[in-house]
Amino acid sequence: MNSDFKKDGYIQVKELISKDAAHILCSHAFKEIAGGYANWGIGQGSGEHPLTWNLNTASPFDSLITLLTPKINELLDLDLIPTYYYQRTYLRGSAMAHHSDRPSCERSCTLNIGQSHSWPIYIINRETGIPTEHIAEPGDCLLYMGCTQDHWRETFEGDWYMQIFLHWVERDGIQVAPHEGIKNVDHYWDGASAPVDYRDHYASDWKNILHQQSIMNRKEEIDKYSVNEHLAGKNYK
Repeated sequence: MNSDFKKDGYIQVKELISKDAAHILCSHAFKEIAGGYANWGIGQGSGEHPLTWNLNTASPFDSLITLLTPKINELLDLDLIPTYYYQRTYLRGSAMAHHSDRPSCERSCTLNIGQSHSWPIYIINRETGIPTEHIAEPGDCLLYMGCTQDHWRETFEGDWYMQIFLHWVERDGIQVAPHEGIKNVDHYWDGASAPVDYRDHYASDWKNILHQQSIMNRKEEIDKYSVNEHLAGKNYK
């Protein structure tokens, strides 16, 4: 395990992803919210502040946690398995309560993907027990021990702030307090299929998926398409 991570319970990483990549993900989040695919926070007991938009199913983010796992393993010197991600957009007046996380969040990342104003996150230092403040720019992240290190944000005074939580557990690990004895294997991908398995899952039903809308029976369209090198250009006119 990374020595600073082990000592403090967190490390801050500048440009875990590029600012351009963060901008693209921010754009996707705006698009999902605009399209009506995000859920608003429902308040007490939900873990979501009312003044937030929340996404837990969006294809770009499925890919993000999968592709970032090797990099996180290298940074933390660990062997991690993803559990889940959650994208949240905070609005003026929202906050994040002082808390620690469920077992699926043993090793966590909060990644800034866009903001109107900066907004610090506070986390308890594992060695000193003292709260520390971390401010991230788009692309920056805080990697932290989600289950053991309390963390929070004060009331947001800007217009909007977008971030993604990415969560992992250590492969074949067993957790310490407050989730002492819980086996990490039970939390791989929250018990669902990993994105890397989607192809095999869907390909097993390839015919029903790929032959939709009678695509194989469009004889007229097929007949119009020529592979003759002298006529092929007409296909694109």
